[in-house]
Amino acid sequence: MRRPKLKKASKRMTCHKRYKIQKKIREHSRKLRKEAKKRGHKKPKKDPGIPNAAPFKEEVLREAEQRKQRLEELKQKQKLARQKDLEKKRKLQAKKNATEANKHPEEKVCMCSIILFSKRLVHLQHKRETFHPLIRPNPAAFEVYGRTPIAFRLDQQKRLGVVIELVRTWKLCMPFNQSIYRGVRFTANVK
Repeated sequence: MRRPKLKKASKRMTCHKRYKIQKKIREHSRKLRKEAKKRGHKKPKKDPGIPNAAPFKEEVLREAEQRKQRLEELKQKQKLARQKDLEKKRKLQAKKNATEANKHPEEKVCMCSIILFSKRLVHLQHKRETFHPLIRPNPAAFEVYGRTPIAFRLDQQKRLGVVIELVRTWKLCMPFNQSIYRGVRFTANVK
């Protein structure tokens, strides 16, 4: 049964179908057990060992021991080879990740730089210099605040200085993230 807007079909089914499937499974497993009974269980033959009366018993035992050691050494070599391959793959992956990180330095986030930036921000707020959005000079604002355009411009430049100082601090602390500053543009000579 297909559900609209979903890729997976529903797992619902009628009880008749479910019980029929369970019955088939029971029959199949019963047949498998019956076949296993017919075949019988064959135990693996035990190694009888070397009889004491054998003429070269010690040599045969030594050969068996050497064979065992060779197999053990071979396993160790294979294990070391696998470990070296894994280390190479990890190094390649690390280099690949490093190159990707260098391509996009703005995605790196360093906690200590955020802390430095926040300390600087607190310091500036301590000086009672507030961060206000810059607005264009409006003649109505001069009448309300009772300031001349020159005084208003000086106040605006002071605020802009705070903003530029904040941005410089941010640039020093963090790699430049274009997505943050996409809509913001600063001009060198503000009049």
